[in-house]
Amino acid sequence: MEPIDFGPAAQHLAILVTGVGDDQRGAPTPCPAYQVGDLLEHIGTLALAFAAAARKDRGPLTGQPPAGDAARLPADWRTRIPADLDTLAQAWSAPRRRQRDRRQQ
Repeated sequence: MEPIDFGPAAQHLAILVTGVGDDQRGAPTPCPAYQVGDLLEHIGTLALAFAAAARKDRGPLTGQPPAGDAARLPADWRTRIPADLDTLAQAWSAPRRRQRDRRQQ
């Protein structure tokens, strides 16, 4: 099975994340339980979890995540979340590189 290339989606989401203003973090989302800040924290948490899953790291990151909570949003979220999204995309592209390298041998 060919892995999914998360690169373009991760880059697009990173652009959206960095475009969120501080005054927008309390804005509603289509999910009544989440405000924008909660969603940002949830995206950051899931980026770490999906990267860990790609590495087959069955630790605490790959367990059931808590609901998004803006109170857990780190101060450097505008740089951290895009970096974590990039790590996610790279982690999922690693199996593809290994498969390609094996075919070339």
